[in-house]
Amino acid sequence: LGFPGVDFYSNVYYYKALKAMAYLESVAEQNDIDVGEVQVYSGKNDGTMETYSETSASLNALAEETRKEIQEYFWNEETGRFHMGYNLDDPNHEKPIDYGYVIFNQEAIVAGIPTAEQEASIMSWINGDRIVSGDTSQGEDIYKFRFAPRTSTLRNEKQYFWGWNSLNTPFGMQVQDGGAIMYVSYYDIMSRIKTRGADDGFARLKEIQKWYEKVQACAKRYGVGTDLPNDQFYRVYYGELDIALQGGGPAGGIGLDTEFLEAALLYATVPYGFFGLQSAERDTLEISPELPSSLSYWKMENLAFHQVVYDLTIGKDFAQIDYVRGAT
Repeated sequence: LGFPGVDFYSNVYYYKALKAMAYLESVAEQNDIDVGEVQVYSGKNDGTMETYSETSASLNALAEETRKEIQEYFWNEETGRFHMGYNLDDPNHEKPIDYGYVIFNQEAIVAGIPTAEQEASIMSWINGDRIVSGDTSQGEDIYKFRFAPRTSTLRNEKQYFWGWNSLNTPFGMQVQDGGAIMYVSYYDIMSRIKTRGADDGFARLKEIQKWYEKVQACAKRYGVGTDLPNDQFYRVYYGELDIALQGGGPAGGIGLDTEFLEAALLYATVPYGFFGLQSAERDTLEISPELPSSLSYWKMENLAFHQVVYDLTIGKDFAQIDYVRGAT
């Protein structure tokens, strides 16, 4: 992708960087760490230096100011979602670049940027409850590839770096133009838990499981792991569907293997989304369970915190830690 000169995605990461830095400052403050006077490069980007004096409070205040600016500046009232931003040849910001990028909208939700009303609008579009007029992909088709929503819902023929000619590739046959990438399901499920509850997120996870079992059966039928190498696991399945996978050089509509290592993010929905594990305070493990109503309990084994290894079970009215070992 070629991102606009005034870029939503960069601003989302600026906000996330502020929150991460505020967390680090809070850890230093809780541990009475004083590093003295520190010189850093100034924001002028001209090599000049200035004294760093931020605290967790000042950074959180700046993050909140940034969050409110993003909510207003990059919101598209017409489509009910965040747009990509504005190109530099649009100095008056009259033409928002909006191709319905699911990936950027849901990452913003997980970061905590939108208002509750904006979250609801975004998720109703992605879930197919609300149709955005003019989009190439609408309704149930947004989840055509099953393991993740499409990365975008409107054909993008223009917003790329100079070396990519999109006109020769149909919508859905390139991962950044209506294709699908596994890591997006992390943000999808986390967004669903946050805005629609654990049952909605769990239903999506179970749909991914059904898809995986279908791929697994196909791989077994072709002898992947015996007659064929393991790197053909996904490729024999999508070969039958005549859908090209991206990876190792060639472009394609699906991002699942080779360089797509971030697919592992999907697993993190369990500890972060359903178990609600975090540690915002010094030496404190926080557990905020979001147990799906179809389960009486859910257990994870071999978790680690501060050099202590433990198992954790969450239920409808309890959280239980057991089999604790290590530097207890």
